[in-house]
Amino acid sequence: MLKNYIKSALRNLKQNYVFTGINTLGLSIALAASFIIILFVINELNYNNCHKNRKSVYRVLNFYNAFDRTLTRTPFILASTLKEEFPQVEHAINTKNIRDFTIQYKGEDILVNNAVASSSEVFNIFTLPLINGNTTKALLEDKNAICLSRNLSEKLFSGTNAIGKEITASINKEEHVLTVTAVFEDIPQNSTFKAECLINNSFTITYANKHFGTTNAETNWDQNGWHTWVRLISESNTSLIDSQFSILENKHMGENPAYHYSLQNLSDVYLRSEKVMNNSIQGNWNSIKIFSAIALLIVLIAMINYIILSTAVSSGRSKEIGIRKTFGAKDNQIKYQLLTESIVLTIIVLPLAIVFMILGLPYAEELFQTNLPIIEANILYYILSYFILTVLIGIISGLYTSVGLSKLTILNILKDKNMTGKKKNFVRSGLIIFQLVIFCFFVASALVIRAQYQYSLEKNPGFHNKNVLLIDIKDRENYTPFLNEIQANPNVIMASGA
Repeated sequence: MLKNYIKSALRNLKQNYVFTGINTLGLSIALAASFIIILFVINELNYNNCHKNRKSVYRVLNFYNAFDRTLTRTPFILASTLKEEFPQVEHAINTKNIRDFTIQYKGEDILVNNAVASSSEVFNIFTLPLINGNTTKALLEDKNAICLSRNLSEKLFSGTNAIGKEITASINKEEHVLTVTAVFEDIPQNSTFKAECLINNSFTITYANKHFGTTNAETNWDQNGWHTWVRLISESNTSLIDSQFSILENKHMGENPAYHYSLQNLSDVYLRSEKVMNNSIQGNWNSIKIFSAIALLIVLIAMINYIILSTAVSSGRSKEIGIRKTFGAKDNQIKYQLLTESIVLTIIVLPLAIVFMILGLPYAEELFQTNLPIIEANILYYILSYFILTVLIGIISGLYTSVGLSKLTILNILKDKNMTGKKKNFVRSGLIIFQLVIFCFFVASALVIRAQYQYSLEKNPGFHNKNVLLIDIKDRENYTPFLNEIQANPNVIMASGA
């Protein structure tokens, strides 16, 4: 039966080629726009899903009582203290990004943007599959150990095993020789934890002592310069741990501690950190809601357009339905036939919509001012979402017409009373008006946003923001002649600050 429905649907779509062409074009453009938005939403919602233990991994947040602010920086000693004093903590690490990290390669210095200092337990916290290396030994235990990502390893040791190879690196302006102990898979794009290489945390302690003129950076509770991550034993009570933090703070920082610690799950780091400062990568729930609403309105317009066109050509289908019913076709059979026709049309449109989506991605990225990558780990989510949305549009779009036409009686068809009453015209008119309202809403919103953008560009900010030269001079004496020459120019206004 289903096979006959599909054959009949394809035949009818071929016969009504004008109807099919208009709907194909309209649905493909609407689906392509919706698919781009769905791509953005899925990428946002699936941040950190690449880490298998994300439900038991937490970041320690640090609330500064004096400033009423929550930051991500914590003292180095916190990780080891949590592991010693909290039985629920299975693993605890400190991480810190090295800002000045370069590798000497073929006479050139390669800047590594995401060099992270940590300990060997980082592999127990985050999912970092090893390509080369031994998971049973402490990979970062040695001070001069380094673990490379696949991409960085290929760049330095293309086609060869990097394990045991030596690398000359400059860490905070100091040269060191590091030995490669492991190579791990590149961290997916939808991860807030980024690392091209991992080194021992001792470099950060040495730098902190030198920079702040101290000798106890690893035990100082007031020196907040690291991120603390913990992995809890399964089914641990996080509320109980949060209450235990007060005891820890009073024990190590006195009766009136300057800081208060709390836990934030890894799954919440990207989208639920709007009140947390020092977040390098952060999403926005409002953006997801707004874009989802836009996608819904686009789909509504496409469905309404399909219904309007279907009712417009329904008079030509009435005789066909009358003949089918004369030969014994039941209402449900007519209804399923028309629904199948609608679903088949949307499925035919699906590949074309995907092509339009791929072609439109660069323009969408420029419009949204964000990257819209197709992430390999999310491909299954893309496929399921696109297919379900397409079939759902086909069902909803064809439901109104299929129910209306399937209920026609042979007598009304012979008298030509089908689909011409005031009720049918009222419904069609209402759909057209609703479609126009959505269209006008889109146009008005675009004009308002454009006007606000132009206003922000042209509004006087109250200070000089053009033709401004910022000079950062550490040795002022050597640049005195240069500054005097600039100051002698009557068109130059000089200002200095701390």
